[in-house]
Amino acid sequence: MPETGETMVVTEFDQRAAAIAMAEWWFFGSPYVDGESSTLQIHTAPGSHGVPGDESKDGWRHRTWTYMKVGVYPDSDGWESQKAEPWSAAFISFVMRTAGAKSRFPYSMSHSTYVSKAVLNRLSGNTQDTIVAYRSDEIVPLVGDLMWRGRKSEDPAQVDTSGWGLDDIAAYIKAGGDSFPSHCDLVVRTDLQAKQIYLIGGNVRDRVLRTRVTTDANGLAKGAAHTVVLRNNIAE
Repeated sequence: MPETGETMVVTEFDQRAAAIAMAEWWFFGSPYVDGESSTLQIHTAPGSHGVPGDESKDGWRHRTWTYMKVGVYPDSDGWESQKAEPWSAAFISFVMRTAGAKSRFPYSMSHSTYVSKAVLNRLSGNTQDTIVAYRSDEIVPLVGDLMWRGRKSEDPAQVDTSGWGLDDIAAYIKAGGDSFPSHCDLVVRTDLQAKQIYLIGGNVRDRVLRTRVTTDANGLAKGAAHTVVLRNNIAE
């Protein structure tokens, strides 16, 4: 079994965060892919309202601005200059703030903001902080945790993080690196018996999408893409 020294507890906060993410997923029509790769065929889960949405359509596009306003810019109109920007980190920020994280989460339009904090907490041994990074082969993901994967940016000036793991992020930060291409999904359900972890993320195929990661018998993620688990230590 993995050894992290962490107590495996799903809190009321974790459950609220998962419920909020699932409600937003339902709003987008409950789309999912049957695997870890978001490029797989999109299906619609039973219980959907039957109207699939994406950011190109009225209503759903405006909802993505809500993620920016509520999640990242609750006290300003800064979201207005971000309308055309990727909104996946704003989605995570929206979920965390709405769930009641208050000042305990580093809200941002960029995943790398809170990923960097989680990695720095791990490097310094500050594992009691509200967010801490672990390699996917050393900690069992729980509902409320975030799972990170690297990606290749369309901007050639940006570093290509596809295939990166925790050690690569740590080395990049130690070398003075700042923002880096990232994506995080929230763990909304785990099934140890079926060896499955279900994730929901924003701005995946232009919508809120559910993906699925397979685990080993101990509950560790076996997927190739999500290489880092961000343990959510936010409690009541």
